[in-house]
Amino acid sequence: DGEDLLFPLQLQQAAIMAAESLEPETIAQVRADSEQSGGDATTSKDVPDLEALQARIMSEIQAKLSQKEESLWRRGQVEIKRLQLEQKEVTATVAKMQERQAALVNENQKIRGALVEVTSKFEQVVKQMREVLRALPQQTQNQLSQPTPPPTTTTTATRSRHQMRLSPSPSEASTTASGER
Repeated sequence: DGEDLLFPLQLQQAAIMAAESLEPETIAQVRADSEQSGGDATTSKDVPDLEALQARIMSEIQAKLSQKEESLWRRGQVEIKRLQLEQKEVTATVAKMQERQAALVNENQKIRGALVEVTSKFEQVVKQMREVLRALPQQTQNQLSQPTPPPTTTTTATRSRHQMRLSPSPSEASTTASGER
């Protein structure tokens, strides 16, 4: 309904624009014919002239409308081509962005995998360190509570030095025997 009213309105506006752009001779002819006919009174002789004038005016209006239509058609085609080109550019840009996004997603997955691997190894190191630290105090306590046995592979020189230290010197032996020290 709105379009039905719009089209006649556009046609009327186009007709007015076309009438405004009529050749001055046509406008002068219309005025002269109107004055000759004496206003409203029309004779049978004036009817063919009036019809011819009307036909000529209509043909000029049609020509102007056709020119406007052709001009609008060309402008529309240029605009459509421009929009198609713009759409291709946008599509290409979106495709590049999607490729970049896919590359970033892939890189992100690799980084996450490496992070998980490093974290796992770090957790293993921490676990091993805890085990060592727990075992260390137990080893220290065990070593303090148990005397260390003498080395089994010692040289004779080392044994004789060790025996010398254990045996008292002659002066020490006499004081030890008397109870003094």
